[in-house]
Amino acid sequence: MAIKDLVIRTHSDSKIQVDPTEIKGGGGPGYPRLFVPVRLDLNRIPRPQETPQNYVVLSLQCGLLLLEDNLKIADASPGFIPYKVNLPHAYVTPVIQFPLDLYRIKKIEESRKDDLKIRLDVQLIVGIYESFILQVEGGVRTEDALSDFTSTSVQLDLEVPQSHWVREVLPSLGYGEITLIELPTPKQIIAEELSGSISALAQAQECLSMGNYDEAVACCRRAVEPIKGKIAELKKSIESDTEYKWVKGIAGATHDWLDKLYKVTRDITSKPHHVPSVGHFSRHDAEAVMLVTTGLIAYVARLTSEHET
Repeated sequence: MAIKDLVIRTHSDSKIQVDPTEIKGGGGPGYPRLFVPVRLDLNRIPRPQETPQNYVVLSLQCGLLLLEDNLKIADASPGFIPYKVNLPHAYVTPVIQFPLDLYRIKKIEESRKDDLKIRLDVQLIVGIYESFILQVEGGVRTEDALSDFTSTSVQLDLEVPQSHWVREVLPSLGYGEITLIELPTPKQIIAEELSGSISALAQAQECLSMGNYDEAVACCRRAVEPIKGKIAELKKSIESDTEYKWVKGIAGATHDWLDKLYKVTRDITSKPHHVPSVGHFSRHDAEAVMLVTTGLIAYVARLTSEHET
């Protein structure tokens, strides 16, 4: 939970808070949006020997930045409804909405290392009220009138847990679920043998996020090929005979399985009444294939990187 003081006319007894685990995604690939619930705890402005001063929050403006790169990624969409503070301990819970697109989601993913570290730059525009006593028929009446305007700004650093981001937010943005398996970078492993596999996996993820599930499966098949084709060279980096035999067997079996899937799809799509490479694998099919492929490559990459160091 991130909590900061809001300073309104030099008084800091109001607060803003955000729970990173309440952040949601929505809109899918066609209209991706990030929703950030905010709580504003607002108190009237104290005045010596006078009634506390009322005010109205006229607008809430907010920018979203990536902390790792200090890169602004989005401005909040307008939509805040003015809120009058005329009672003690008032609060309001607006939901800030950030428009996104595939390019910006990819930028977020490129910046993210495990948990997502972001910053909200929040600015409130506030109208200050003065109270006037009016003589009316039958007595007096107190009315508020805007007499001045001010603003207050605050920055909130947030850390969205990786598990929440990849399981709850990314799928709602249409980016697809990502397994919680960390792959070593190509320079940390046998680059020639496995960098192609990792590149093919990245292409598979992009195809998945774009809804091209058949091509995602085809990319997974290509990702396994370097391991199966270079298994003899990999033996140099795998000291344990048991590990080597396991890798050899599972790589061959996985490749054969994917090869059969691919060939069946290719045969189906070659028929005149089918559109090539469209609609033969569902999203769940492609995700299952990616999970198996990613697990195999991650295991081989980890073995080779451990034995190289």
